[in-house]
Amino acid sequence: MDDHRSNDVKVAVLEAAILIEADWTALVDEVWVTAVPVEVASARLQKRNNLTEEQALLRISSQISNEERAATADVVIDTTPSLEQVEATVLGVWAERTKNA
Repeated sequence: MDDHRSNDVKVAVLEAAILIEADWTALVDEVWVTAVPVEVASARLQKRNNLTEEQALLRISSQISNEERAATADVVIDTTPSLEQVEATVLGVWAERTKNA
């Protein structure tokens, strides 16, 4: 990130699944997180990874909660809607955040 800043890069996007858990938030200017209800996350995991409900819930419970992520975030994106709706939300927030950049 320091290299990007010193090279006058205006925007860099990181996908960092453990950014909050690793306490790396000081490395970035903003933190955007996604959130989805546990039951939706469980159903998606079961389908995508061929897990049982118990396995999916164990995986979810090993992570920090939506509430813990949201407490650290500058932006929280609800991923419950369709991919197209989520994309529209992200683009809308992005446009708002960068309109004066």
